[in-house]
Amino acid sequence: MNTQKGFFKILVIIVCLLVIGGGVYFYIQKQLQEIVTEEVILNEEPISTVVSFGPYYFSSEKLIELSEEDLKEQAEILTEISNDDLSNLDKLKIINPEVSKQLKKVDGGLYLSSLTSAKGLKLPETIIGDLWLSSLTSAEGLKLPETIGGLILSSLTSAEGLILPETISGTLYLNSLTSAEGLKLPETIRGGLNLRSLTSAEGLILPETIGWDLHLDSLTSAEGLKLPETIIGDLWLSSLTSAEGLILPETIGEDLWLESLTSAEGLKLPETISGTLYLNSLTSAEGLKLPETIGGSLSLRSLTSAEGLKLPETINGDLSLSSLTSADGLKLPETIGWDLHLDSLTSAEGLRLPETIGGLILSSLPEPEKQKLREQRPDLADKI
Repeated sequence: MNTQKGFFKILVIIVCLLVIGGGVYFYIQKQLQEIVTEEVILNEEPISTVVSFGPYYFSSEKLIELSEEDLKEQAEILTEISNDDLSNLDKLKIINPEVSKQLKKVDGGLYLSSLTSAKGLKLPETIIGDLWLSSLTSAEGLKLPETIGGLILSSLTSAEGLILPETISGTLYLNSLTSAEGLKLPETIRGGLNLRSLTSAEGLILPETIGWDLHLDSLTSAEGLKLPETIIGDLWLSSLTSAEGLILPETIGEDLWLESLTSAEGLKLPETISGTLYLNSLTSAEGLKLPETIGGSLSLRSLTSAEGLKLPETINGDLSLSSLTSADGLKLPETIGWDLHLDSLTSAEGLRLPETIGGLILSSLPEPEKQKLREQRPDLADKI
């Protein structure tokens, strides 16, 4: 009898434990479901598509796009991020709002250069340094901070959906845009502006002042182009073949690149260029009026005749006249700070060298001609 009572007691205890255990199990499951649901709502994803990945939850669609090697790397990076180690943000390929919360802990620049989609990205309201989103090809889902240093969107192929801040304190890189359609630029860009793939100026409204370089390297025509009054850095118009319709800024702080211009017709240059002037494709000086002051170098390397060429009195850098075969009609500046390139000159007849010169490149001049120059200018003998 005692044995039966003992067995009954044990059976009751087991049943109780099962009931309690089941309750604990269902409680845990409920809590887990609440956590998942909270994450799901946060990610705005259907429950069926969200899976646990590292310490976070992600859409299975996002994960399916990654290779096995990438999945392993991303899981490691996400674990680091959850532990406040943000040293590998530049390798992060997937993101959600929960991971985005950690971005507030970054001081200075924010490097998210491996992200190919802005979906799930919640940026801090202020980024003091540069924001690198150099792999984004679309602005879909991208909400930028009101305060930002530089902004690198160098793979963006369309401006559709792109809302830029009113002010960018650094340089704005939009290197891959081929059209200005839908593009509204900031009122102020304190750094440079890179639009080097833009093939047409149609619809392009530039800020009045650009604080550093302006890249319009792929424009072949100036039609519709209204440039800022002041460019502090370089102006790149490397593909422009004609100056028709081109109105240049009054001030260019550094270099002016017009290296594809084949004619000076209609070209009105600023009175002062602080850097280098590249006119590499001009074969004739007809209609060319150069600035009174060139702070850097002057490249006229395709010029085949000096006829009509009036050079500034001072060029602080190099003077490249590499294609001139004759010095006929050539009047050189009194001062050339660096080298004078006369690579194709075959005769020194009529050549009067500057009073001050850094160096001389006379690759094609025969030795007897060089000797004549040394006798005329013994002070430059070691440079000839």
